[in-house]
Amino acid sequence: MAKPVKNKKGKKNQKKETDFFYSVNQFFNRHQKQILIGSILLTLIFSFLLFNFNVNLMGDDAAYIKRAYKLIENGTFPSFQGPIYPIIFSFFIWIFGLNTVLLKSLSFVFIAGHLYFFYKAFQNRTPSVVYMVVIIIIATNAYLLNYASWTFSEALFLMFQALVFYYFFNKIMESNFSSNKEKLLKYLILGLLLFLLAKTRSIGYGALGVFILFFLFSKKYKDIAYTLGSFGIFYFAFKGI
Repeated sequence: MAKPVKNKKGKKNQKKETDFFYSVNQFFNRHQKQILIGSILLTLIFSFLLFNFNVNLMGDDAAYIKRAYKLIENGTFPSFQGPIYPIIFSFFIWIFGLNTVLLKSLSFVFIAGHLYFFYKAFQNRTPSVVYMVVIIIIATNAYLLNYASWTFSEALFLMFQALVFYYFFNKIMESNFSSNKEKLLKYLILGLLLFLLAKTRSIGYGALGVFILFFLFSKKYKDIAYTLGSFGIFYFAFKGI
């Protein structure tokens, strides 16, 4: 019976591919901070080049500003279409007046915040060559960076979303709680972040469902109670106001 012929060439090619991937991954791993800083600078440059000084004619752009202005002038509390966004706007209108360029520039801050917290959330969790390339794509994506000069809620939502990922991975999933008090406090912050996400855009309520399903499959039933309880505190307090 003939012996099977070993494919030495195939093994060599596979080893070369593995070595190449390892080398590229190590390069990205060594230069993570530099790539992050470069990505934020690229975001700044492209956001400036794409910056639109006009108020968008679709209506949402002006609607958020109007709700924030009404909150300051008349005390009309925003309760429709992402109320957290005009509440944040109202603080800046209160200090700087109705400056649309400043309000639009806040969206750049939120986009840059999204990039930073996305970086921190997935750092050392995936191969560097994968997630650093994703960071560069996010930093230079023209469609995404359009939101850096509109007063739409997408930019703030993206930042809160990345912040939820970062907080959950680092403060909940990998934490060994020293006491029930510490656990309650950290889940209270998680509930606040999920509340902010949900009240920035309605789709954010889906994140609460995802966490419940995650804890359900992980058989962490107490964590479901902590999450729902902490979210409920902020939700009903907001409804009360």
